[in-house]
Amino acid sequence: MNKHTPGPWQAKQNGFYRVAVVDRDGNYLTYKAGTDRMPDTEREANASLIAAAPDLLGALEQALDALAHCKADTGYSSTQHRAAIAASKAINKAKGL
Repeated sequence: MNKHTPGPWQAKQNGFYRVAVVDRDGNYLTYKAGTDRMPDTEREANASLIAAAPDLLGALEQALDALAHCKADTGYSSTQHRAAIAASKAINKAKGL
């Protein structure tokens, strides 16, 4: 997977595209037209989650660094170990790995 568009991203409401996610330069990353039956509140919540993706990825990478000792110990069944494994899987999914 290629590198994603750098953050910050922002969810915006405008015109026909009721909710759009734009990058820091105002370029559209994704948008959802108002022609479906999805409630506006759900559409807005989805856009907010997408817009937070670069921040969430960065925070998760920092958290994984902090939990590195737990991930390395494969015999360790603590909450921290499970969190490190989940973080690693989510990071790989976000990066298309």
